[in-house]
Amino acid sequence: RMVSNLVIDFAEAKKIIKETLEALDHKFFISRKYLEKTDGTHYLVSFAGPKGEFRLQLPKETTFLLDGEATVETLSTEIIRLMAPKMPPNIEALGVYVYEGVNKGAHIISEIKKQ
Repeated sequence: RMVSNLVIDFAEAKKIIKETLEALDHKFFISRKYLEKTDGTHYLVSFAGPKGEFRLQLPKETTFLLDGEATVETLSTEIIRLMAPKMPPNIEALGVYVYEGVNKGAHIISEIKKQ
């Protein structure tokens, strides 16, 4: 919806996008389903891979737990989930593109439900 001939001021959109991406930048993404335990500073995750069992102790500050597998689709959805509450009330939907290579990626468009 337009407000003062703008959907959203570019400076405001840029600030919201930057804040959201800072929470994700330079992070190791892994599904929450692999979490075995946590302590004050680390996550202990384990999973079976094609070469056997993996157990990793990951620093919380450089790890981002996802509700699903670490795919571009899940990451796109997570970006929308993080950005939606920060959007002004006139924003009714968000679209996010995440690429994992040339012509490979996901584009998710989601309606924003206001509380």
